[in-house]
Amino acid sequence: MQKISVPLKAKIIVLFGPLLVGALAFYVYYAIKLFNEDKAAYIYDSTLASVETLGEQVRSRMSEMESLLLPLIKSGHEQIRTQDLTRLKETLLRKEEMYEAVFLVREIKDQQQLLKNKFQVFVHRPEGLEEENYQAFSDIQNAKLMEDLQHSQSKNFTSKTVSLAGSKILEVVKSYPEGILVLRLSASHFFTALAKGKQHYFLLFNENLETILDGGRKDFINHLESSGFDLAKQVVNFQSRPTADVGAEVREFDLSGKGERKQNVLLGIKFLPDFKLWALALIPTNEAFRAARFLIQRSAFLGGLLLSLCVFFGLLFARGLTRPLEKLAAMAQKVAKGEFGITVAIKGRDELSALATTFNYMSKEIEHYIGEMKEKSRLENELYVAQLVQSTFFPDQDWKKGCIEVSGRFRSASECGGDWWGIFHHGPKSVIFICDATGHGVGAALMTATAFCSLRNLKQIIYDHPDYLENPGKILSFMNHAALGLKGEMLMTAVVGVLDVETHIFKYANASHCPPIFFKSKENTPTPEKDQFVPLMEANGARLGHRSDEIYKYEEIMLEKDDAIFFYTDGITEAENAEGKPFGQRRLLKTLIKTRMALASNVVDTVFSDINDFLEGASIKDDHTVVCLKRQSKHVVKIALHGTPAHDFDLMKLKDELTKQNMVVEEIENGRDADVILYWCKLPLSPEELEFLKTNGKKVYVLSDVTSEENIEFILSPFEIRHLIGKNAFDLYGEISANICKERFGHLWGIERYLGDGAIIHHEEVGSSEKIMEIVSQMIEKFDLTTYFAPLKDYLATVSVELVSNAVFDAVRKPSGELKYYNVDRTQSHALELKEKVSFKMGRGEKLMAISVEDNFGGLKRDIILNGILRAMREKMPKTETGGAGLGLYMAFGLSSTLVVNLWDDKRTEVIALFDLQKRQKHYKERVTSFHFFREE
Repeated sequence: MQKISVPLKAKIIVLFGPLLVGALAFYVYYAIKLFNEDKAAYIYDSTLASVETLGEQVRSRMSEMESLLLPLIKSGHEQIRTQDLTRLKETLLRKEEMYEAVFLVREIKDQQQLLKNKFQVFVHRPEGLEEENYQAFSDIQNAKLMEDLQHSQSKNFTSKTVSLAGSKILEVVKSYPEGILVLRLSASHFFTALAKGKQHYFLLFNENLETILDGGRKDFINHLESSGFDLAKQVVNFQSRPTADVGAEVREFDLSGKGERKQNVLLGIKFLPDFKLWALALIPTNEAFRAARFLIQRSAFLGGLLLSLCVFFGLLFARGLTRPLEKLAAMAQKVAKGEFGITVAIKGRDELSALATTFNYMSKEIEHYIGEMKEKSRLENELYVAQLVQSTFFPDQDWKKGCIEVSGRFRSASECGGDWWGIFHHGPKSVIFICDATGHGVGAALMTATAFCSLRNLKQIIYDHPDYLENPGKILSFMNHAALGLKGEMLMTAVVGVLDVETHIFKYANASHCPPIFFKSKENTPTPEKDQFVPLMEANGARLGHRSDEIYKYEEIMLEKDDAIFFYTDGITEAENAEGKPFGQRRLLKTLIKTRMALASNVVDTVFSDINDFLEGASIKDDHTVVCLKRQSKHVVKIALHGTPAHDFDLMKLKDELTKQNMVVEEIENGRDADVILYWCKLPLSPEELEFLKTNGKKVYVLSDVTSEENIEFILSPFEIRHLIGKNAFDLYGEISANICKERFGHLWGIERYLGDGAIIHHEEVGSSEKIMEIVSQMIEKFDLTTYFAPLKDYLATVSVELVSNAVFDAVRKPSGELKYYNVDRTQSHALELKEKVSFKMGRGEKLMAISVEDNFGGLKRDIILNGILRAMREKMPKTETGGAGLGLYMAFGLSSTLVVNLWDDKRTEVIALFDLQKRQKHYKERVTSFHFFREE
């Protein structure tokens, strides 16, 4: 029982605690952020307003003075009347900051501009300074001014600050067409009204970046000077910024003077274009945001208080919620231990109370349900096993042989289906089945299992009675007897077809199944027409399992190039969509026309795709099975070249040889899609080559020029390679072509394909061990070998005796699978039973001699052959105690030009040794021995 290491209330606290803390923290952070942003906006606006106010004050003062002095400036009198100056002086006396007003008239004399005094009004003078001293100061300043202005007439407004007797005097100069107006004011009086009650420090810079006025916040000036903060530089930076066109800006800076802690300051800049002045206002940031900090502290305190309250009430809530759940958890643990029927009491009328009531009911009923669940689980497991077993009944891939291809697909309406299709091959003939048991589900699946077992038994029967392949009706009769064992409880429809891959004759018989559709191709008809699809209605009999005396007839047709036969079960045409409409024969025919019957796999895939589109998600009510048999117009073999081909290798010659066998070669680069890979081997093998041979071994044809021992040890044994050919083969292209055709067309047995037309072949059966030498000698004497190298007869005799002896002593097996004659004394004669007799053939063609030894047990597997040869190569000793004919096969491999093994597991083995008909033994010995292995699938 699982121990509760983390209680639910702890999870609630861990889950909601951080969530609550995070929410409050976000609230506090967001509130503080809003306070800061709001206060910052206010401070920035206030600083900018102060700067603008300073500018407006300068503008106001100048405008006021101009309004008083303008009548005198515009007057055309050479001298101003005394009473006008007196009234002006009285007016100006009310302005405490005014020291002097002077107007200098422009005169042109000798083409030069001269300035002379038109009027001069003294109002105040700095305290402690005599009037004559100030008069002297004024005259000197006016002289300098006149000298400067004679060379710079473009300026219409300038200002600067000069010192006199410890006082700062603000000198403002403005140009008019009539002359120059000079005002001298007290800088301290000018700033007094503006700076009163303000937190800012104010400055005025003229266009030469000279400080002409400053005031306010005297305590801040020392810190500003000690920090080395260059205000004039900030004005220059402001001039270069695009915002200078706006005329105002507020920015924040860091001040860090010696001995002072780091401090931030807000700086406002305003440009007064009328007077070409720069107005600046500064304020420490910590003072500006004092109110904001106060609000932040209060917000943090409030957030902490809310958090404490939430945590407190959250703990109370978690406890009240988890206590009933703890009771339910304790009960669930007891139920898990098998204590059924117990109950738990939880008060209330909420969801937890309802859950407790339901749990109490479940506790009482669970024992009953457990019994039912065990039974259901057992049935589901058995059903799964049945489904798994049934899936093995179907072919796992499409099948091709020669220009014939077969593709099929099955889909069950439930866990186990009642449809089945299969195919098996016997020599050049292939048998195709399609069956449909009554209904679907377990019962129908058992019927398909019966059909599948009939197929397995039939393969064995056909091995002994190949005449079954001549009459598909016999196959249906055999299956009917198996179905009768169900006493009519289950019936099955079926179609059986037998195709001869060489003659392309298709024979079929039908047991009340949906008639197969025969597609008859027409030349120059890219899109099929309806009349090309003909149902095969003949040879129709009763369903399997219906009558014991039913005799099934068969019919036959010829499959011409591009003809095809389409098999299907009634679940295809009867498939209904959500509206209850069936797929029907017409839609099936349209689908077949759409496929153009080009490829069998494409026909099958398209039919299933169209049915899926038609159903639109509706469930299928019956099993779906389709099979397509197609004869292509030409047999294409895709060949890829790998490695570095020999300089004298001519692919066109190989293509010509294959063309003679009605095969078309398509050369491709991708070995993965190739049917045959011609591989030029070079030892030692690189890691890439090792991986290549592991992946593609079964379709690789190795061309090698190394020794036989190296071929066995480094090429054949480690991999699944089935074909190795010596590069110096007597008939290289013929050998490659013969084996490709043999593999593609399924003609595995016999020596006829190697020897060709017109070959002389003799056949004997060996039924006794003492007859081996006699039969071999007599067989060799039937051939005239005088024109070939002398030891050929010895080679033939040695290999024949070894191969026949291996078949007699090492092939025969008991029903238990043990070797029957392995331990007998081989010097003593013993007779073989009928099935144990060995078939021995010897033949001669135009280029080859051939020996064939065949047994009826099929125990000579590929690994046994290669391991036996390899052991004999290394030890040069007869076979070991564990059995095997290593030394005999080694001698056959070493003396022959080619060693061929044909295998049908546990049924039949044929070992063929081929010998080149060379005239000189030297040429024969130079030959690299080839090896070919074929397996009847």
